Amino acid sequence: MEFKATPLRCIATCLFGFEKTLAYEVRRAGGEVIETRDGRVIFSGSAEVLAVFNRTASVAERAGVLAAEFPCKTFDDVFDNICNDSVTDDISFIPPDAAFPVTKGRVTDSLLTSIPALQRTVKKALATAMSRAHGGVPLYETGTEYRFTFLILKNVMTLTIDSCLEGLHKRGYRLKSSVTAPLRETLAAGLCDIARVRAGDTVVDPFCGSGTILIEAALKALHIPAGTCCQRTFAPWLPKVTVSAPNTTSADFCAHGFDIDADAVNFTRQNSAKAGVGRFVTAEVCDIRSVGSTYIKGERVKIITNPPYGERISDEEEARRLLSALGALTARFIKDGVPVSFVGVITPCEDFEKLFCDGYGARIKFKNRKLSNGTIKTRFYSCDNFRY
Repeated sequence: MEFKATPLRCIATCLFGFEKTLAYEVRRAGGEVIETRDGRVIFSGSAEVLAVFNRTASVAERAGVLAAEFPCKTFDDVFDNICNDSVTDDISFIPPDAAFPVTKGRVTDSLLTSIPALQRTVKKALATAMSRAHGGVPLYETGTEYRFTFLILKNVMTLTIDSCLEGLHKRGYRLKSSVTAPLRETLAAGLCDIARVRAGDTVVDPFCGSGTILIEAALKALHIPAGTCCQRTFAPWLPKVTVSAPNTTSADFCAHGFDIDADAVNFTRQNSAKAGVGRFVTAEVCDIRSVGSTYIKGERVKIITNPPYGERISDEEEARRLLSALGALTARFIKDGVPVSFVGVITPCEDFEKLFCDGYGARIKFKNRKLSNGTIKTRFYSCDNFRY
């Protein structure tokens, strides 16, 4: 596959709040950041850079080539803007025999609303632009597939050539039968980034569910590229790249999970094994009020957790009691000499600080940032300064 010599203009998206990490991951892959916006980073890089990014990014949701971006209020706007010379140049690396289906579309807060009609218009415009890019040759679409997707947000269309097929949060290690409402892998990775999880850390999750936080913490601490922990495929037009995995034989990291649900604990064990970090992750059935501190070792212990609030527990008062119990657990750890260096909790509960401190027995000042967990608006409360 021959690509044009000039760099591709690419785009990667993430959950709101992780743009800084996303930009870092773009640079780490060899890309040059052009612009950072809410939930996205636009960058320049070769097809090889994009392939490496797909395999190494931990917080990216999707990535691809940015084919066009323009305001549109009518179907004529869509057609005319895709047919212009700049778009023709941006898609000229696609070979003339390529298939170019418009597979997905999403519209938010815009005048144009019909996804099927927009797909047809985009397809017709792309055919015109492709024909022009290749000197009017017939487009039989019998070759490699290049999937186009679009988003229209507030009357601005972003047209992308998808490079990852499935969302990048789908690492491939999580069993389909895992617990209800599991934490998104990219969100868990972002929380671990905020916690600055490193080699030598011990991560504890008292509500481990299917083990997502523990697994993402292990991948980060051990420098295992998120897209390589399991076999998965990307767009067929991307060049094949090799991303080296580190030797973890003598790695210094451990993660401990607890959950009252025996199925959840079993999923944690199976998922961590499938991700290749099973020997660094332990999980046991235990209520948070009974979690012991005797085998929590390490110089830096970081508690990172996603307490149940609605999906896995229907009693709101019990959910609030669990937040107090989390504070009591932290106090017990510190009293027993466990070197707690960080506590991070994602929750929609507006009274979190009061409930945690009631259980902890002292006032603590938490930082907090807005994050979305699926459709639930939450905050991530974090503190790295504890006393008892």
